Amino acid sequence: MSISIVTVTYNSSEKIIPLLNTIDMQTGIDKLEIIIVDNNSPDVKKLKEILSKYTFNNKKYSLVTKYRKKNLGFGCSYNYGASITKYQNIIFLNPDTKMIKTSISTLLDHAKKNNANICGGKCLQINTKNIHRTIFNEPTINTMLFEYSNLGKLFRKSGNFYLNQKSIKKDTKVDGVGGAYFLIDKKSFIELGGFDENIFMYLEDVDICIRAKKLSLSIVYCPHSTIYHIGGASSNNKYHIAHKAWFDSREYYVTKHFSPIVSIPIVIIYKIERILLNIRMKISRV
Repeated sequence: MSISIVTVTYNSSEKIIPLLNTIDMQTGIDKLEIIIVDNNSPDVKKLKEILSKYTFNNKKYSLVTKYRKKNLGFGCSYNYGASITKYQNIIFLNPDTKMIKTSISTLLDHAKKNNANICGGKCLQINTKNIHRTIFNEPTINTMLFEYSNLGKLFRKSGNFYLNQKSIKKDTKVDGVGGAYFLIDKKSFIELGGFDENIFMYLEDVDICIRAKKLSLSIVYCPHSTIYHIGGASSNNKYHIAHKAWFDSREYYVTKHFSPIVSIPIVIIYKIERILLNIRMKISRV
């Protein structure tokens, strides 16, 4: 089995070596390449120094580094990394993750067994071992209103966007899997046109999965393949961290995937929420 891994970094110099070390320990893989694309990070000088000295103990594994002069977003850089991959299976992987020895081989085995075009594994928070919510149903109007906005704090959320991963013990077909640990065959990725580069950050994984679903591609969640995610806080604090990117992405997504009669009122709600949050953030700085 051969695999290409694409990782996009931004201020990730402190996290990348632990990831590479766990990739180096992977078993059951014939050939592996990891392509690291840096999005013009402030710490790029340090990252270059660290990666220039790194070599895999496994001589069948290779490291490719690319440094972009402008940050064009995660999806754009994922597409760039994917365009230079050598192998037919691609894993998109967050830089703040760690693997166990059989993470990749297990994911590949189960993707092949299920004839899956896209396959996602289980992500555990490294400190608490809690399962990250990484599998979901296709977003509905309720999702856009109550899961993707602060209205969910005032009213009961839609409740059916994220699936209960704790109860899933076997490979399961789903509408979508999260982008932190995301396997796709190269043919399908090309057919889909890659990630939508209009999305700078957030929801690019939801978008590509829903487009895949509409093309009747198979998406499978594999709970047997596990990685550890060091981060995860950003998804729980999306209104405080990179909130502009989050607001832009959800407005774009609802406009793209829903009719104007649905999307326009929702976008108005999002814009009001954006204004209120900006006011609150300005007050908090005073």
